[in-house]
Amino acid sequence: MAKGHRSQVKRERNERTKETRPTAKLSYARVSVQKACFVLDAIRGKDVQTALGILAYNPRYASSLIEKLLKSAIANAENNNGLNPENL
Repeated sequence: MAKGHRSQVKRERNERTKETRPTAKLSYARVSVQKACFVLDAIRGKDVQTALGILAYNPRYASSLIEKLLKSAIANAENNNGLNPENL
């Protein structure tokens, strides 16, 4: 009747639904969410090279932070997931 301890059941469930998308996290950024959303809305849905081009020429301060974050996510995709940066 019992399938195992609760933590064991949760661990097995999490392994099945493990996310494989590359991620990067930005902590303690000194910029408001509203100002960062203007930049994020400009690059949402674009491919990586286009997004980097937009971020390079965007005059807002948040664009430099998001560009650094995007480059970190690209590096994580290459190293941790073995993805090719040209196909992202």
